[in-house]
Amino acid sequence: MAQQRSPTDEDRAQLARELRPDPTVHGFGFAHRDGEWIVWVALAPEDRSERPATIGDYRVVYEHSGPFHAE
Repeated sequence: MAQQRSPTDEDRAQLARELRPDPTVHGFGFAHRDGEWIVWVALAPEDRSERPATIGDYRVVYEHSGPFHAE
């Protein structure tokens, strides 16, 4: 189900706890796209590891070629 609720401070803290220690993560954040709040994660181009489809209540979009551009 698409997440309609905007991210809270706790959502941001959870995202940082899960992603900040990972050296293959080049950037991350929340973005509102097509009426849904998502998490975008920019990964190193060589990273092809299995990744979770959600973090908390948010669907995750992974980009390998560079950061996702929020609108």
